Amino acid sequence: MAEWNSAPYFPVYLKGLTALAALSPDADIAARSRRAIQRLIEQIAHSCHQGMLTASQGRSYEHTLRAGRSLELAAISRLLWGKGNYGCRFHALPQLALLLRDHGLTLDPALA
Repeated sequence: MAEWNSAPYFPVYLKGLTALAALSPDADIAARSRRAIQRLIEQIAHSCHQGMLTASQGRSYEHTLRAGRSLELAAISRLLWGKGNYGCRFHALPQLALLLRDHGLTLDPALA
């Protein structure tokens, strides 16, 4: 995770981390994945306004910057805090929702 606040890459990282957190037979890997997810969600919470990433970004592209309302980070924001919009493509949103609902992932309520 070399990029900071990377709108196109955070969902890609979350996709792998959510799979590891839910499916890893190794309890240490699952726990470490959950902590990484919680840290990424914290970064999203501190970098978004009304569901859109508004902070500086590491690696980003013009097509992702122009489509801020339909990016997956906006959908994650909508899922977690009711602010943002659902777009049409997802890498991690369904897995994150299942992790929250079925696998006991908890997030700091203060992030809302």
